[in-house]
Amino acid sequence: MLDQVKSRDGQTWNPTAVSAHNNASICYDYYRNTFNRNSLNGKGGNIVSVINITDEDGKGMDNAYWNGEFMGYGNGGEAFGPLAGGLRCSRA
Repeated sequence: MLDQVKSRDGQTWNPTAVSAHNNASICYDYYRNTFNRNSLNGKGGNIVSVINITDEDGKGMDNAYWNGEFMGYGNGGEAFGPLAGGLRCSRA
């Protein structure tokens, strides 16, 4: 079951969702500026991020993946933390 992330007060957001959205934006900009690629499909398609994905056993998944429709991020099980926050960069 999928549900859109919402803010109850318009000020407070799920940090994992914010990381997924922000990092997708950074990746989009990189591929656009470096390879002149317009989104994942090269045609300006939407980029959908799904967070909090679990393994078949319902536990946190140590993986992230593209399935052709969305980018899925596990929250980490035994080896990792939330993978939506995996991209780190500093801005001078």
